[in-house]
Amino acid sequence: MSFDWVRLASYDLGVTARLAQSVLEASGIPTRLEGEHVNQTLPHLGQAASVDLSVPADRADEARTLLQSIAVTDNPLAATPTLSAREEALQRAYRNSWLGLLLIPLVCSLISLWHLSRYVGLCRREGVPAWNKKALATLGLNALGLLGVYYLLAGFQEARGFMEVLENS
Repeated sequence: MSFDWVRLASYDLGVTARLAQSVLEASGIPTRLEGEHVNQTLPHLGQAASVDLSVPADRADEARTLLQSIAVTDNPLAATPTLSAREEALQRAYRNSWLGLLLIPLVCSLISLWHLSRYVGLCRREGVPAWNKKALATLGLNALGLLGVYYLLAGFQEARGFMEVLENS
């Protein structure tokens, strides 16, 4: 059976996402988790490796009501609210900029810049100012990541030249 899936919530911990998934599936609502493997592999990344819980679009209101009825408001593991497309684009850009700075600078920074450009486009379309603190921080993190790649490549080039000088002497 094919469903039109919508993201219901994001969780910082995979175990919390699986708990919410089990509650929904016990009530007969199909679910799907995305990002669980990254979260298990790199749990120290927190928001950058969140687990998304998706449900069929026609059951989203029922699932949201069910999860809200059992959620404890002061629970630090409670789900983050569903974001608009604009906010989600900025969140993904921010996450990828941190991943780019920490793990794979070139690839993640380029992905982050793509999400950031998507966010700016959605802001322009909605008539909302685009350059808030988070967007500027994302841009700065991407600049640091790409600058790091440049210096790394320059360092390799310098070391290669030094090795050639040693070989010729």
